Amino acid sequence: MSELSSTALELRLVSSLEKIFPDSDVFSIREYTEYSALKGEVLSFQLAFRMYPLLQRAEAPKESGRFEIQAKTDIPGLSIRKVCQIPSGLPAFSNHDDNYLRTAPGLYPDLLSTDGVNIDPTQPHQAAIQMHALTSGWQSLWIDLTVPEDAAPGEHPVTIGVYDPNGSLRKQVTVTITVIDAVLPKLSLIHTEWFSYDCIENYYGVPALSERWWEITANFIRTAARRNCNMILTPIFTPPLDTVVGGERTPVQLVRMEYQNGSYQFDFSDLDRFVRLCQELGMEYFEMAHLFTQWGAKCTPNIYVWENGELTHRFGWHVSAVSPEYREFLDSFLPALTAHLRELQIADKSWFHISDEPVASMLEDYKAAKALVQEHLKDFPIIDALSHVEFYQEGLCAHPVPGNDAVHDFIDEKVPNLWTYYCCAQGRDVSNLFFAMPSARNRILGVQLYLYQMAGFLHWGYNFYNSQYSLYPINPYVTTDADGAFPSGDAFLVYPGADGQTLESIRLMVQSEAFQDLRALKLLEELIGYEQTAAVIQEGIASITFYSYPKSADYLLNLRKRVNALIKEHIK
Repeated sequence: MSELSSTALELRLVSSLEKIFPDSDVFSIREYTEYSALKGEVLSFQLAFRMYPLLQRAEAPKESGRFEIQAKTDIPGLSIRKVCQIPSGLPAFSNHDDNYLRTAPGLYPDLLSTDGVNIDPTQPHQAAIQMHALTSGWQSLWIDLTVPEDAAPGEHPVTIGVYDPNGSLRKQVTVTITVIDAVLPKLSLIHTEWFSYDCIENYYGVPALSERWWEITANFIRTAARRNCNMILTPIFTPPLDTVVGGERTPVQLVRMEYQNGSYQFDFSDLDRFVRLCQELGMEYFEMAHLFTQWGAKCTPNIYVWENGELTHRFGWHVSAVSPEYREFLDSFLPALTAHLRELQIADKSWFHISDEPVASMLEDYKAAKALVQEHLKDFPIIDALSHVEFYQEGLCAHPVPGNDAVHDFIDEKVPNLWTYYCCAQGRDVSNLFFAMPSARNRILGVQLYLYQMAGFLHWGYNFYNSQYSLYPINPYVTTDADGAFPSGDAFLVYPGADGQTLESIRLMVQSEAFQDLRALKLLEELIGYEQTAAVIQEGIASITFYSYPKSADYLLNLRKRVNALIKEHIK
C-alpha cells in the first residue's frame, strides 16, 4: 500500500478591504473576526488560505489538495465566491502617487467567481465551494451575508469549515456578526454607472433588442441596482461616448424614428419596455443619452432614421451640432420625448446631457448646443461631467459633475446639489477603484460623499468591453485596460458570465460598501444631526477632503463599528 500525502493548511480571516495576492504576507494583515451590520446590509469578509500537498511518495492519490469549504450561519443570506487573479497590462499611469499596492503589470485579485460553488436555494443559511490547491500561494474566498430586514438583533456566528474529500473536518474558524436593530435606509443620493449596451451585443453575439439581448441586459441592470446604483443611462439613441471621431459604436437605439413627407414620427415602444424593466429591477432615475458628441458638442450623435422604407444613418459625426437639419430634428423629437416621459410618469426622475467632458476652450460650442435644446428642456435638469468651473460661472451648466480632483473648485463656488465623478484621469491623491489601488481608497468615497453632502455620483465604466474610442471589442478577462489606454479597473466593474449572468468584482462590492457607509451615516444623522455625525467621522483627524483622507482599512472598519454602536445607542 502506498502512503497517503499530507497537506499543509493555513487560514486567516481578513476584511473585505484586503487584496490577497499569491505572494502576499498574509500573516502581517490584521485578522478580523467580529463585525456589526444593520438590517438589509451586505456584510462581506474574506477567508485567506494556503493549502498545498506535502507529497511523501510520487504515487500519492490525485485527490491530494482537493477540499471543500463550507460556511454556515443561523440566518439566511449567505454566499461564497472565489477571488480570481486577473491580468493587468496597465495597472497605473506613470504619474501615479504612492498609494498603490503595486504598479507592475501582472495578475491582480478582482473577479469573484462562482465556479465550484454549491448553494442549495432551500438552505440559505449555508454555502459551500469545491477547491483545489494547485500551488503554495495564497488564495482567498469572498463571503457575504445579506442580513435580512427581519433578522433577529444580536450575535450571529458564521462558522467556516475546511473538509477533506472524505468529509473529515480539517480546520474550522468563526466570524461573529452582531446585527443592529435598525434597517439600513434607502440611498439618498443619485448614483449612476454608465451602461454600455453595445458591449452586450458584441460580447454575446446577440442582436440589440432581441429577446436574448433583453434577458442579458436585465441581468446586468439587476446587479447594478442590487449594488447601490439607482440611475440608468438610457439609450434613446446610441450614447455618443468613447467613440473615435468619425467612427461609431455598434448601434443600440430604443426609439424607432421615421422621416416622411418632411416630418418625424417616433415609436417609443422599446423605450417603454426599457423603463418598465428598469423600474422592476430597482432603478429609479433615468438619464437620457447625450444630445451632442463628446468633448465639445461639435457634432450630432449617431442616429438612425427610417426614410422611404430604408434605415438611414441620418445623424452622426458627418452632421454639425448646429445644422438646420439637427435643429429640425430636436424641435420635433424633444417635445415628443418629454411628453412621453410625462406619460410614463418619470418626468420628475429624468435627466438630460449636452456633451461629456467639455473643456474651457469648448465653451462657445457648448453654449451654442445648449441653446438648441434649452427651451425644450426647461423643466428638466441638465447634467454634464465637466471639471472647468467656468461652465458653471457663466451659467451654462447648473448641474455640473466635476471630477473628484476638481470638485473643491465647485465646492468653493457653493454649487447647490453638487455631484462628482471619477475616471482614468483621477489616479493621483483622490479616491478611485483601479485594480492596483488598495480597497480602502475605493471605500473612502462614501465618507467623502457624506461629509460634502454630494447629491450624486457618476462613474463611466460599468461594462465597457471595448478598446479606447470603441475601435473594436476586447475580452475583459484578458484585456482589462481598454487595450493599454486606461488603468485596469477603470472601464468596467462587472464581468460577462458565460451564461449571460453578471459576475461581480471585488471593486464593485467595495464600492457598494462605500454607499452602505453613506446610508448608515445618513441614519446616524437622523438620530444625532449632521454636525455630530461629521465629528464622529473626523475624530482624531485634522480634516477629510477629496484629496486628503485616512488611507488605512482600519480607519473605515473602526468607523463603521463606531457608527453602528451609536445607532444602537440612539434608536428607540
